Amino acid sequence: MTDCVLFMRCSTKEQGTKWSLQRQQDALTAFCSRNDLTIAAEYQEIASGGLSIDSRPVLQAALDHAARISATILVLDVSRLSRDVELIAGFLNRGVKFTIMDAPDASAFEIQLRAVFAEEYRRKLRQRVKHGLATAKRHGKVLGSPTLARDRVKGWAAVSAKADAFALSVEPVINDIKDTGLTSATGIAQALNSRGVKTARGGNWHASTVCNLLKRLNAVP
Repeated sequence: MTDCVLFMRCSTKEQGTKWSLQRQQDALTAFCSRNDLTIAAEYQEIASGGLSIDSRPVLQAALDHAARISATILVLDVSRLSRDVELIAGFLNRGVKFTIMDAPDASAFEIQLRAVFAEEYRRKLRQRVKHGLATAKRHGKVLGSPTLARDRVKGWAAVSAKADAFALSVEPVINDIKDTGLTSATGIAQALNSRGVKTARGGNWHASTVCNLLKRLNAVP
């Protein structure tokens, strides 16, 4: 039996669609059952597929986990790994083992072709949003907020929500580190840095930043 690490990703806007984490998990689990595959671990990430690998600690953790146990990363679609062609090409060049559920027998060429389509979809989506805003502006629609004070409060709430989301995305990595016996803030910080996981601001971890993140996780309802 082949060991698999399930990886599921969706953006905040994709929740409730066919790309929802639950639907991905259900589909991948059923696929493993049909094909006699062993699920060694599962990783779920809420993040944009266009982010760099440094900004995706959960994906990094999944890749590290799979490499440690010589398992295969299983995803529903190549876009769940990334919508960045260069990133997918980098995985292939490094020999990262991953299987696309929708095309389990896909060659490296086909995988890269699918990655091109995924990146093009992201580019066109951005283009449509930009065009829509420009059209609205030409027709005299005020794009700024007339309720700045209220929106500022909402802005702070959004910042807090983003921080919560980042903390939740790193939590599986920290739990994985704790399972190895490292439980001190200093030990966890060193392990995160050795795995290449960055803080929300792209820096290195210290005992204080680990403590702050753990406090935030305890406060998240």
